Amino acid sequence: MDRRHVHGVLVLMVMAGGACKDDAPSAPEFCSEMNRLLCHKLDECDPDEGIDCSESGDFPSLLRCDPDDRWECDEARENARECLDDLEEVPCNEFPLAIMHEERSPASCQAMACPQPAGTEGGPCYGNGTCDDGLVCASHRCEFGPATGTEGGACYGNDTCNLGLDCLQGVCVVGTEATFGGCGSAVLVADPLALPSLAGHAYRFDLLALSKPLPDNLVGLVNPVIADQIAAEQINLLLVIDADDRGAGTLSARLGTASRREQGVAGFRFDAQPESIEYTLVHGRIDSTRDASLSIAIAMGEEPMVLPVQALRLAGALSADASEVPVGRLTGAITVEDAANVNVPLYGTLKALLEQQDPPVQPDTQVGGKDAWTLEACFTATTVTLQ
Repeated sequence: MDRRHVHGVLVLMVMAGGACKDDAPSAPEFCSEMNRLLCHKLDECDPDEGIDCSESGDFPSLLRCDPDDRWECDEARENARECLDDLEEVPCNEFPLAIMHEERSPASCQAMACPQPAGTEGGPCYGNGTCDDGLVCASHRCEFGPATGTEGGACYGNDTCNLGLDCLQGVCVVGTEATFGGCGSAVLVADPLALPSLAGHAYRFDLLALSKPLPDNLVGLVNPVIADQIAAEQINLLLVIDADDRGAGTLSARLGTASRREQGVAGFRFDAQPESIEYTLVHGRIDSTRDASLSIAIAMGEEPMVLPVQALRLAGALSADASEVPVGRLTGAITVEDAANVNVPLYGTLKALLEQQDPPVQPDTQVGGKDAWTLEACFTATTVTLQ
């Protein structure tokens, strides 16, 4: 067998795209190991040749190995070990000795692994997830766009961005963390909404947790009841967006109770038409600009407990795709006069319940000159359809 026939076997066999290996060789090591493997393969396929592949043997190198060779990209280095493993598994009847090329270094493997040089347009990103100036690393390839770490550009490999920016879904954005009292916080971004307009969108509360004015010993009893009734669609609070003036940063929206008019039919309708209120929309945060009122009915015993909330304000953060409100807060007040007419099992009225606590829960605010208790509640909401 003419040993020159193995020149260029490397070109055919390195096309396998293996996963990254911890023992990936350097380019010179790869070339030397390829020479050793080719020798053993020739000996296996034509044992009559009597080839000596030992270190003391006289078998000449079939590939030119330059000690200064370097992999052109991480992918070539990562594929090198699998390139060798694949070649070792090739049976003799498929061993491509008939393919002839000039003697070459592992540059041929690099060319196949790196159709474009690393860091350039269309080429793989550098090992640290960056590209040349003016390009961004997207799906492990370099494309034109804002630089990594800058606004609109890809996040760094550790999910961070330059000072003043936050990493949101792999992209660097202007971020501000907003808190919503005891309801939690959210990172608000400059333009998080994938939709140009929210007009016609409806959000149903899928969580409502009261805090004030209930004492702690009752919060743990009432909130699980509310959660069960929301899941059973007995309590349905809707926030419906009527208009979206993105340029002015405002929304017009209605908040009220709703129900399904027909069982099994998708969508909800308001039970009564609530008043439309203007909201601000800043960095994905919505805040009502004036007071509203809302009655929340909770089934407790034979008669529902209806909470007549006045001076109601809503604040919340929209998700980036505007599909949900992951954190929100309601604040308002229930006057002492109204609390005297709210039915509560065992206590008779909400007023009596609050006054009979030890110590009594005192009114802490006023509405229209009348003493009142502050109401606070946390909520989350998801989009639903309307009938």
